[in-house]
Amino acid sequence: MALYVTGCDNDNGEQIAQRTCGSCHLFPKPSLLPAGIWEQHVLPQMAKRLGITTELGGKQLSELERRQVPAQPLISEAEWKSIKRYYLSHAPASLTDSPAVPVGANIGSLFRIQQVQLPAAKPANISCVRINPPKHELYAADAVNHCIWYIDQLGIATNVYKNENETITDIQLENEEALETSIGPSLNLTPEKLGSVSRRGLYTGQKGQLLLNHLYRPVQTLSCDVDGDQQPEMITCEFGVDEGKLSVWKNNGNGYTEKVLYNVPGAIHMAVTDMNGDGRPDILALFGQGNEQLLWFENKGHLTWEPHVLLRFPPVYGSTSFDIADMDGDGRPDIIYTCGDNADYSPVLKPYHGIYIYHNDGGQSFSLRTFLPQNGAYKVLARDFDGDGDIDLASIAYFPNTNAEFQDEFRLYLNNNGKFSMLTNHLGNLGRWLVMDAADIDGDGDCDIVLGSFPMMVMAPGGYRKEWQQGSGVVLLLNQSKH
Repeated sequence: MALYVTGCDNDNGEQIAQRTCGSCHLFPKPSLLPAGIWEQHVLPQMAKRLGITTELGGKQLSELERRQVPAQPLISEAEWKSIKRYYLSHAPASLTDSPAVPVGANIGSLFRIQQVQLPAAKPANISCVRINPPKHELYAADAVNHCIWYIDQLGIATNVYKNENETITDIQLENEEALETSIGPSLNLTPEKLGSVSRRGLYTGQKGQLLLNHLYRPVQTLSCDVDGDQQPEMITCEFGVDEGKLSVWKNNGNGYTEKVLYNVPGAIHMAVTDMNGDGRPDILALFGQGNEQLLWFENKGHLTWEPHVLLRFPPVYGSTSFDIADMDGDGRPDIIYTCGDNADYSPVLKPYHGIYIYHNDGGQSFSLRTFLPQNGAYKVLARDFDGDGDIDLASIAYFPNTNAEFQDEFRLYLNNNGKFSMLTNHLGNLGRWLVMDAADIDGDGDCDIVLGSFPMMVMAPGGYRKEWQQGSGVVLLLNQSKH
């Protein structure tokens, strides 16, 4: 964060706020949060990171929090008071409700809902799911029972592999092997770098070969030949806490050499695709955790990259995921983005949470085409679910409004020439959905969906359901469109 030394003879709170806050992330307007949330939650965090310790009220800070406080204040007390007055005087008392979305049919008109019964010693908390279409099975990583469940197309758990002291956040399939990313022993915040990446035979039942370790809360790993030498590199998202990064790892024959592409925390999701048609695989990466943005790392060859900021979002949005698909049939990849993380410093239902479809205008330009509101939206997958040739959207919400008339927990948005109708069901009675995957698990030619529930974390501004603790942990939605 930059150090600003300015006079404050006049109370230009907006100018000071734009200059100070905009130096680290996109400037958040006061209208994005109620005044009470600004005052009680967000402004104290802002003061801490600016070194205004008088705002902390003598609070004992954790090790992580102490690391976030600069050695010297970055602005004066007078400037801080101007910023605080500006936000509290311009923020609304409350936020308006989300706009309505047309509701079509029940999700049961397209999918058969199959609960999976896991023989678990403790209630399952699923941190990753992955469908393996050639094997007609799926894998569900359980962060509480510390294992990976193997589940067939009928929803029956056929095997289980233990992974003590590891919480798997990503599984990538490579023929008969799995590339597994572990965030560490749990999803809890920590200053320790306990994450790792391993490769394991799908059916060996043994601990995998350790490839990378000492990673800071990694959430995703991809294996791809990005430099064209016929040897795959690994790309990692280290979400971290106060630190984090996006890196490419080159296999040097005796381990891996790291090349850091972006050295900031919050790397939450990435995809490899050729964005400009030059034949080289590029990287798209989404960052949350303050400076929220979607970046395109253009592959210039020989493991050199040029970053381009495609989209930026205010830090209160809580960016969670994105997908890439041609939503309008013009041959260019569009971006489907979700925001909905509601676990940090602004725990209130937000009308701007949901799914945003950004149209590819060519070059590096994307413009907002469609907004589909969904409280606490956490992941979106763009597929043709109803088999009509265009791209539909499946989405889950980890922080839903449990009192909403039409539930947020799982939604299917069917595309009809760019107009969307929503299929929904009360799947929130079956679990609190943190993770999702979509592929053809039963081999009938259509796209099925698997949902994984993680009820452990209790922060939920939209309410908490006791049913979340009682659910099976995994639900299969078997597509009936080809039947």
